[in-house]
Amino acid sequence: MSEKYVKSSKTINDDGSVDITLHLSPVTYKSLQCICCEVDEFIVNFVYSRSARECDVIYKKELEKHLTAGTITADMTKDSLVLNAELPNNEMPIFDMSNNVM
Repeated sequence: MSEKYVKSSKTINDDGSVDITLHLSPVTYKSLQCICCEVDEFIVNFVYSRSARECDVIYKKELEKHLTAGTITADMTKDSLVLNAELPNNEMPIFDMSNNVM
């Protein structure tokens, strides 16, 4: 039986950006090719879309928090509000794989 896996490594840069490298098994890669032509573009699009959506959620919460507290200042931007927001203490999600066939 073929092994399906995805491994990743990350490097946090001095400017706060992150380089993430993914390694997909041949079976994982082939499976993704069945749903899209360019797997790398699919992954980039997913990450961008999902992060953009969460960015909007964080921004709205932070803006509301500062408006309510009267602490909003003229130099606050969407980026600065998001970057200064406190992160929730989220644990890694555990996905239900019970229906997956290997």
